[in-house]
Amino acid sequence: MYKRIFYFFIFILFCQTAIAETFVVSSNNDSGPDSFREALTKSAANGNSEIDYIKFDIADISTAGRTIRILTDLPEVTSDLIIDASTQNGNTLSINDTKIVFDGVNFKHVTFTNQSFLKVNGVSVFELYGIIVKNFYYSFTGTASGPNTIYFKNANKNVKIGAVGKGNVFYNILGISGNFNDLNSKSSIQSFTIKNTIMGIEEDGVTIANKLQCISQIHRISNLIIGGNSKVEGNIIYGEFGSFIAIPGELIPAPFNMEIKNNIFYANKNEERPGITGNIGNRGNNFSIDANFNHPYPANITVTDNVFGISLGLLGFDNANILIARNSFGVSKDGTKSLPLFTQALSLNSINGRVLVGGTDISEGNIFANANDYKNYEKLFPGTLWAEKSNTVELSHNSFLCNPQIPYLIVNTGPYGKPIEALLDDVTATTIKGRSKSGAKIELFYADLECTNCQPKRYFASVLADGSGNWKYNGNIEAGYSILASATLNNVTSEFSDPRIYMLNAGPKIFKVTHQTCIEPNGKIEGVLTVNVNKIQWEDETGKVFGDKLDLINVPAGKYRIKANQFGCITHSEWVIVEDRSPQLAFGTVANLIHPSCGKLGSILNLFPFNYKEFFWLDENEKIIGKERELKDVPEGKYMLRIIGTDGCIKNFGPYILKNVVGPSADFSGAKPTNTSCKNKTGSIIGIIASSTGNITYKWTNEKNEVVGKDLDLLNIGEGTYILEVRDNSNCPAIVSDPIKINVVNGIIIDETSITKKASSCSANTGFIKGIKVTGATKYSWLNTASEEVSTTNELINAAPGTYLLKATNEFGCEAVSKSYIIEQAIPVKFSDFKIKTTDASCNLNNGTINLTLQGDVKPKAIKWKNSSGTIISTDTELNNLTAGTYAVYFTDENDCEIPYRSVEIKSISPLTLNQSEIEITPDDCGQKGGSIEKLIVAGGVPPYKFSWTNSLQKEISNSASLFQVESGTYELLITDQSNCGSISKSFYIQGNTQFIPPPIIEPITICGPTIINISVNNRGNSGFYNLYRNNETSPISSNSEGKFKVDINANSDYYITHSLFQCESAKTKLEIKINGSELVIPNSFSPNGDGINDLWVIPNINNYPQAIVRVYNRLGTMIFESIGQKQFDGKYKETILPIGTYYYTILLSDNCKQISGSLLILY
Repeated sequence: MYKRIFYFFIFILFCQTAIAETFVVSSNNDSGPDSFREALTKSAANGNSEIDYIKFDIADISTAGRTIRILTDLPEVTSDLIIDASTQNGNTLSINDTKIVFDGVNFKHVTFTNQSFLKVNGVSVFELYGIIVKNFYYSFTGTASGPNTIYFKNANKNVKIGAVGKGNVFYNILGISGNFNDLNSKSSIQSFTIKNTIMGIEEDGVTIANKLQCISQIHRISNLIIGGNSKVEGNIIYGEFGSFIAIPGELIPAPFNMEIKNNIFYANKNEERPGITGNIGNRGNNFSIDANFNHPYPANITVTDNVFGISLGLLGFDNANILIARNSFGVSKDGTKSLPLFTQALSLNSINGRVLVGGTDISEGNIFANANDYKNYEKLFPGTLWAEKSNTVELSHNSFLCNPQIPYLIVNTGPYGKPIEALLDDVTATTIKGRSKSGAKIELFYADLECTNCQPKRYFASVLADGSGNWKYNGNIEAGYSILASATLNNVTSEFSDPRIYMLNAGPKIFKVTHQTCIEPNGKIEGVLTVNVNKIQWEDETGKVFGDKLDLINVPAGKYRIKANQFGCITHSEWVIVEDRSPQLAFGTVANLIHPSCGKLGSILNLFPFNYKEFFWLDENEKIIGKERELKDVPEGKYMLRIIGTDGCIKNFGPYILKNVVGPSADFSGAKPTNTSCKNKTGSIIGIIASSTGNITYKWTNEKNEVVGKDLDLLNIGEGTYILEVRDNSNCPAIVSDPIKINVVNGIIIDETSITKKASSCSANTGFIKGIKVTGATKYSWLNTASEEVSTTNELINAAPGTYLLKATNEFGCEAVSKSYIIEQAIPVKFSDFKIKTTDASCNLNNGTINLTLQGDVKPKAIKWKNSSGTIISTDTELNNLTAGTYAVYFTDENDCEIPYRSVEIKSISPLTLNQSEIEITPDDCGQKGGSIEKLIVAGGVPPYKFSWTNSLQKEISNSASLFQVESGTYELLITDQSNCGSISKSFYIQGNTQFIPPPIIEPITICGPTIINISVNNRGNSGFYNLYRNNETSPISSNSEGKFKVDINANSDYYITHSLFQCESAKTKLEIKINGSELVIPNSFSPNGDGINDLWVIPNINNYPQAIVRVYNRLGTMIFESIGQKQFDGKYKETILPIGTYYYTILLSDNCKQISGSLLILY
């Protein structure tokens, strides 16, 4: 029997499995019952012993009904969880079968914090299917920013994002990321898989999101799968997606496997970027580990069947086995849609192990196109495919086209350090010859004739190099194409045979430029090295050819470059500048000659020597007369500037001839001014005579110092004052005339220097403009802004607010107009906040009052009070005997502006009332003073109200609105207010109740002999006392609040117990005690395995025997447990768990009782 029990318990143990919890989201609210937020909260609270599920069943299956607007950060995912929105009813919402939308348009962003739609923290399983997450973005200092879609913290194991039939869409939100290097929460993911997910593109898979790029960067990953073996498993990712497999300073912790298959990067589902030309600043999808370490674990990487509109970079992998095949870089798969790349297409850096780019035939090859589109980086990173510090890289059957720079570059190897080369020596219509290493496999390509004709676009043949490294291909060669070759030996492929031009500052051949230093062309460019070039030409910027040898000798200053030809593939070097370092004058300046005149010597200025060792000035006898840049204070004569170059080359500039000259003269005595008419500018000044031996200039200015003429005679001028200034190019000062006045014939003069004006008042048009003096006028007209005449006198009076000007005329047709003047509207005075005190009408009388107190310096000129009917009732500051109503006060200011100042309300105070319908009276139970009277509603009168409660002894016991904690009885309430118009008196009665108290429940007690027993009440309450009576005595022998008693029993006895609460007491419960021995029910087995079920050996009712001694023995008779009283046996001996088996017990209830014994089985 014991064996059957044992196996039963083992069966139960193994059949106990965790049951996953499923939370169903049926509400599209941000929070509350059945919301997504509540589901996340419950999942986190459910613990991590099982995988929870969040599913969706929202009744409204419209797009709006299935849209959840997230307002604040969601709870972290801290337990294993699968979120599956494909369970939602309704049509799919995107091309990859999503069902639920999470919209962040109203999300509360907190700057300088790490926010995320979901944060996943240290879980073993996290999966996400069928959702759209969009519009979590904001502008910070003009730059778009936002939270991550998913952010990982701490160590996570298995993550899956999307699957066939239930993909995801993320856009206008950042992508997937994790904690980089926080020691307390740095993220890691053992296995990460993302399939059928669209990032950075809207639901249609076509429209590119334009608010925020969906950039992803995940860290510390051992197994990474992006896409899958079928196209439907692939992702569409418009945003950088990379990973620090191990961050700098860390080793990878385990073997690394990565698969990137059937994805589209930085393009839409049609493999295009509509509306976007050129590159988009996309840096690259980079996957890297620290290249400074030797990582012990292997790295297996497969990149196949993808479209890359962004560069791919792999860095730092050791023990690598990498396959990159059937991908399209920079162009769609069909080659019709360009996807320009920022820099290189593929970068391989610090990789130890084998890398195969392409495969055994052209079906395995990759396409590389439109790389290096960012012109600032084109020459800085001049390769479509880079291999740097990577020892075994093989290229086979790939296609390169339309890349502006080198197709394949082995970085930092120069012309002398290549591991292997493919040299092309001769190409004819039927043969191709070249050189490499012995046994090398040579791949031959036709170039991209439609673009550069220098990229290996189309593979057509392979040959092997012989023992001397020579190789040859025989066959018809298609006309018009240049040929490129590559060589592969021991899984290492050379660069292609495209022509290379090197200008090196180290090595056997040093590049050097010699600049032109004299008049004769003596510039040189030497030390250029070329590889795979069969013909060169040096040309300048105009295309003129200057030489066909590598060294360019004796050329003038200018820009030159090499045009290198390799059997039809043409490339150019960088421009090389030969500078003109011969002696010369800088800035193309012309000498400024100051001739001797008016007793002053001459000067030669504004010349700047350049490229010189020394210079000096010579006179016509070649005598040195100065060594300064400018020659000053010299007499009439011929002078020359001689400049000697750095290499002794001499160059003369000049001669510069200085002549003695006489300054200008002018005779103003014959000046004839002619006045102007008032209608046209007919004035003039003529008759002035001026002369000079040099070039003479004239400048007429008016009273505003404005230049109004540059000829000797000043014609067609109006009224004003004019001055003539006469100059020549000598050292002599200018000759200036006196001011010459031109007046108006029969003109009108308006003098506005004494004008005065006044604003118009609020009640009448009282504005004016006075003080304008007019001479020569016979008619006046004041005009407003609408050109309407408002007055015909020389002064404007009784004018309304507005803008006015005076127009004066005479019989000669002359006219003069004044400035415009504004007559303001008088601004009403803004009075201060005067005090107004009111008293409401009360006691059904017309006794309301208003008292206005005027203080300060600015007071109204008059006061007017009106009632609600508009009737003036007072012009004083005090109003009495007012009925209830609204009264308005008006002020008149010093400008007679009447201003509505304030309205005042006089209320009618209603009589005092008490609403008794809501009053609650609570009776007093058992004399506990628990009675109360509350919820009295008082209205009317003038608050605050006064309350007075008195008891039956006429003693005041409370001044509160409610009465609490009183005993039963009659209470009087008096209510008064502040108006003293009346009061309310009310009498209330509180009843006294006797409360039913449940009688105590006591287990019967049987003992085997005289002893001390414990009596305990089973249904103890939290208040009152328990009373123990002997037989039918009226007074208790013991009372306490705990309901526990000890009694010394020597014979059969009857006891009674009650529960009392103040004046109330329960019925008595009888306890009959008999000394008849004891029949205890003793368990014969238990299982102390810690599962919370039957873990302790417990003897029911043993607590009735406080003196009981319990002992347990093993088969050898060793006592392993002993207790006095109610101690429980936990299956341990000396803190060690006892083995499965049979044990024995003895129980002695008291000295007068017979010992009880039996066997005990321990199970697990």
